[in-house]
Order: sequence, then structure tokens, then C-alpha cells
Amino acid sequence: MDQDPEPAWLDGPLTRPRDVFWQAVGRCVEGLGMDGAQAQELLRARALHLDLTVDELARDITRGQVSVQRLRPSSADEPSQAPTA
Repeated sequence: MDQDPEPAWLDGPLTRPRDVFWQAVGRCVEGLGMDGAQAQELLRARALHLDLTVDELARDITRGQVSVQRLRPSSADEPSQAPTA
């Protein structure tokens, strides 16, 4: 069965930044062992923390300028728990 060709807009200039974002999500999934939703949340949070757009961070990841290992949440990022009595 022949597949219908993809619409031309899927390969347009406005979709290319999203391609880079999804590549970065895939690298987080593979490199950090998380699911896609967790990877998207991590990219958004780290971009905000670094004062970047998520597309800028994704670009840096796919260019090899930022390692996904550097994005891994550390224990310092986690809220501290109050001691229990």
C-alpha cells in the first residue's frame, strides 16, 4: 500500500526548530533514561534556568555544545525535606 506524501508544510522553515527540539528530547531519553514527557519537562526547566529559549538549548545540545549529562537533575536541585520529629 502506497503512503500519501507528507504535506509540504512539514518540511517548511517554521518546523525546523521543532525538529531540533525533538532531537534533543531523544538525546535526553537515550542519555538520561527518562521518558519523553520527562525529557520535555527537563529541557523547559533547564532552558528557563539558563535564560535560554527551549529551541536555543535544543540547538546547543544537537550541536554538541551542551551535554545532556550536564542537564541531569542533581540532589542540589531537589527541594530539601524538613526533618521529621
